[in-house]
Amino acid sequence: MFEPGAYSAVNRLGTFVYKGILFAAVGFAAGLVGTALSNGMIKIRKKMDPGFESPNKAPPTVLNAVTWAIPMGLSANLRHQSLNGIEFLLAKGLRRLLFKSSVFGLRLANNVLGGMNFVMLARVTGSQSAA
Repeated sequence: MFEPGAYSAVNRLGTFVYKGILFAAVGFAAGLVGTALSNGMIKIRKKMDPGFESPNKAPPTVLNAVTWAIPMGLSANLRHQSLNGIEFLLAKGLRRLLFKSSVFGLRLANNVLGGMNFVMLARVTGSQSAA
């Protein structure tokens, strides 16, 4: 989206939309597979240990997958595109060590923000609940 070149605003917006769809599809697929695996392992554990009670209720598979797709397509995409633009600008003006350190800090903050974003949305949709 922030790639240098003679790209129009429509091209740049198109990149954002395209990447958002890609990120959302990956989030949905990962949510489906991850939730199905987790629920499957809990069922196996219950068969092996009939007295086992899971401390949390298993989330609905499709709802959890959608809950992953939404922040991936919107928030993660926006944060990813923004960080790429910021890193592009920082690379021009900072020495290598300071640039690498700033990239580390930005990406760390990005991951924390993304995790908080998912947890808030998961609680709102009801796909996850506080233990």
